[in-house]
Amino acid sequence: MKIISAIFLLFCSLTSAAQSIFDNPITGTNPNTDNPYTTGQNVNANITVSGIGRGSGINGNNANDRYNANSWNTSSIDLTAYFYWTLTPNAGRRIDLSSFVYTGQASGTGPTAFEFRSSLDNYTASIGAPDANGETIDLSGAAYQNITSAITFRLYGWNASGAGGTFSVNDFTFNGAVSLPVELLSFNARTEKTTIALHFSTATEHNNDYFSIERSAGGQAFTEIGRVQGAGDASTTRQYIFEDAQPLQGINYYRLRQVDFDGQYTYSPVVTALFGKERRLVLSPMPASENLRIQLDEAATTDGFWQVFDMTGRLMLAGELPAESSEQTLDISALPEGSYVLRLAIGQQSYSEQFRKNE
Repeated sequence: MKIISAIFLLFCSLTSAAQSIFDNPITGTNPNTDNPYTTGQNVNANITVSGIGRGSGINGNNANDRYNANSWNTSSIDLTAYFYWTLTPNAGRRIDLSSFVYTGQASGTGPTAFEFRSSLDNYTASIGAPDANGETIDLSGAAYQNITSAITFRLYGWNASGAGGTFSVNDFTFNGAVSLPVELLSFNARTEKTTIALHFSTATEHNNDYFSIERSAGGQAFTEIGRVQGAGDASTTRQYIFEDAQPLQGINYYRLRQVDFDGQYTYSPVVTALFGKERRLVLSPMPASENLRIQLDEAATTDGFWQVFDMTGRLMLAGELPAESSEQTLDISALPEGSYVLRLAIGQQSYSEQFRKNE
């Protein structure tokens, strides 16, 4: 029996180096007139920025000006006067923050006292007390890790010497990482004598209830065939094995549905394993870069039709294998780097083989 297996290296290690997950560079020197404030030139694809702007206690020349602090002349903090940012991780993601970095600018009569607070404690405690020029606010503490729902930060200011004193945020960056609550390190399917064994491992886990093992005969409609209990929270590599005791004849398609304790879930890439048939199809080289060679044990008696799918089932390439042919070379140079499945149909028979494209 031929084993068709795949290993997906999905782990993204977190290092101490700061990585921007959302930033907005703002240029200009006049807090009153320069540079309208935007929603960011760099927003991470896995978070939603649902609130950026000014609290009700800030007055400005118009709603689109850079932050104009002409109402910050109170002698103590005004809880209605702040700049705010709301970050929400997309479904199935988490935010691990490390710092907030910004530069500020005040006029001669602008505010001189500032505090940075968050919605985690309803804006009660100060996270940092920067000056008018801005600074780096440390967010590496445990409270700002594993954020799975919306979090809002506010920058308060007060103690301006005049009602017309101004202050603006010139640029800012949130550093950290956005990742899956469960970081899948590997996933492969291997044909044994009478079963197919699924092996998978995780680098870290957070809020992980269980893995649902799903199987498909054609790679489209999947059905749950079992579950494996998750670790909940884990920061070290964990290994898992699931045995499909009754695999389907032919190609079996498998995926993992990782389910959190709150019911949210994410899918793994799809892996395949061939059960009960001898191989007649050979692909080379492995991995391939520019060209992929199809070889059959014997020449096709009728015209064949081949298709190349990515691991989500999307058709990427297609073509014909003429009758009396036993091999063909495909140009795969246009394919992005990654794993693919080639399916070849000849009459009533079909064959599949997985390959990897490297740059």
